[in-house]
Amino acid sequence: MAMFLTIKQNTSQLENIITNARNELVLISSYIKIADNLFPSLEQADRKNVRITIVYGKQELGDTIRIQFSQVQHLTLRYLEKLHAKYYYNETKMIISSLNLYDFSENNFEMGILLRAGDDDEAFANAKAHAESLIHTSLGRKAENQTAKEPASVYVPNGFCIRGGETISLDAIHPLCLNHYNVWKEHSDLEYPEKYCHICGKSYKTSFNKPLYLSCCKKFVS
Repeated sequence: MAMFLTIKQNTSQLENIITNARNELVLISSYIKIADNLFPSLEQADRKNVRITIVYGKQELGDTIRIQFSQVQHLTLRYLEKLHAKYYYNETKMIISSLNLYDFSENNFEMGILLRAGDDDEAFANAKAHAESLIHTSLGRKAENQTAKEPASVYVPNGFCIRGGETISLDAIHPLCLNHYNVWKEHSDLEYPEKYCHICGKSYKTSFNKPLYLSCCKKFVS
């Protein structure tokens, strides 16, 4: 059953979601500035090899937070200009909230709703599907610093959808275009055979779990 959250419960449950993530952690917020007392929990999730996705909007990140994020090895950073939604979830819990992932928000009047997989299956699945559509609409970003001479819009190299071969952003964690991803997630079979290499777009046997042809994989990780 869904649970209404006050401001203190929002921050407490958010820390719980980060701390107890086993495989996946998604943080979607218009504004990003990780509170000092919350960042160690994010680092802990990173040490457990949790796949962390952070989506932010409104404006590009400053150098300080980019340096902070560059320390998180399993982080995928994405940008969606018109983002206003706030979702925070792992495999079992999700918060839909007015709370931004911004340390000053802890001093504001906030509220939210907690959903649990198993107790709120349909609502959890629908909310997660909408959050994932935002992720696939967003643009990849890198945590490294941007110099003042670089434009606000960061160039993201093209990749290819491993099922249909369509041109998409290069992101080996999300190697399907939105349309094919919506079909794939019905079963979420990580080893289901796909048709194309995510990097070069040539016809090779790949999968969601292994989206790159071997030679491209060596170039990608080198």
